[in-house]
Amino acid sequence: MRLTTPARWDRPLLIFAWTYYWQSVAGTLVEAAGQDRHWRANTMRTHRPYVLWRLGVGAFASGAITWRQLRQAQRR
Repeated sequence: MRLTTPARWDRPLLIFAWTYYWQSVAGTLVEAAGQDRHWRANTMRTHRPYVLWRLGVGAFASGAITWRQLRQAQRR
């Protein structure tokens, strides 16, 4: 992608922010459902191994979360 003027950065940044938001929502859902243990080592018990957006990426890649679940979570 070639951006010739600074004014053209608004669209890619908007897309990035939108994607980051939905991945974080997905990560929150994964953590709330207790599915984050699939990405955690057996020895980790006290903290999350990844940030929420990374858990969201893993959830989307594995099919553990759907857009319907995200929409329902956002409504709450």
